[in-house]
Amino acid sequence: MTHTSSAGSSGERHPPSHEPDKVSVRVLACIGLGLLLLVIFVQLGVVWMFKTRGLNTPKISVD
Repeated sequence: MTHTSSAGSSGERHPPSHEPDKVSVRVLACIGLGLLLLVIFVQLGVVWMFKTRGLNTPKISVD
């Protein structure tokens, strides 16, 4: 009886073994999202810099 119960417990341990795969996928997804956000923020920063420069240069030329 104890052997069958232990076998059952080992069988139940299989689903948790799949969890690490899900965790790794989540980690990869988080890294991907982080990189995407980084790229977006960098692009926004570059665009903002160009916009501020573009707005400042006409003002200087007008003056």
